[in-house]
Amino acid sequence: MSLSCTVLPILTNALFNTLAPTAVDPHYSFAGLCTAITTWNDNNPTNQIFSGATETDRKNELAAFLGNTLHESGDFVYPREITECGPTTVSGGTLYCKPAGYSSNQGAYTDPYCSTGHTSVSNPDGCNCAGTVPESVGNGYEADKLFFGRGPIQLSWNYNYIDAGAALNEDLCANPDLVATDPAIAWGT
Repeated sequence: MSLSCTVLPILTNALFNTLAPTAVDPHYSFAGLCTAITTWNDNNPTNQIFSGATETDRKNELAAFLGNTLHESGDFVYPREITECGPTTVSGGTLYCKPAGYSSNQGAYTDPYCSTGHTSVSNPDGCNCAGTVPESVGNGYEADKLFFGRGPIQLSWNYNYIDAGAALNEDLCANPDLVATDPAIAWGT
């Protein structure tokens, strides 16, 4: 017998594993997705997800969601955008990313997902970002200073991180890599 998501019985563990046989656990687990759906719906009773009026509506919404997230995350394999954070290095407990084409001693890196016009006090708002990030020579660039794509939907841009953090009650401006490392936050985005 295949386990199903209580809140979404049409989504079973077997279906999830068929669609994403190479999903990286715990980042992209069936249980994590079910928990995120349940948590969102419990916290947002007037704005629930996957709760269309008919089973066809629910199937269509689930198919659109899974199609998008499977594509964005490389079939639930990559927790971080590979062109911006392909090879990684951990030094002193800090994760560093090496964008495509990185070579040591490049100097500051311009974050392509930092809109400096969106700040914590602007309208519309965004996480404060400098636009450029200093290099840790040989290591790359500190992941928590960049707003590239992370998680199943590949959440990106500083103005999306601030809103996702507010919705999840997490400070994703100070720690955007939570989207890549915490399964509940990843699926919650």
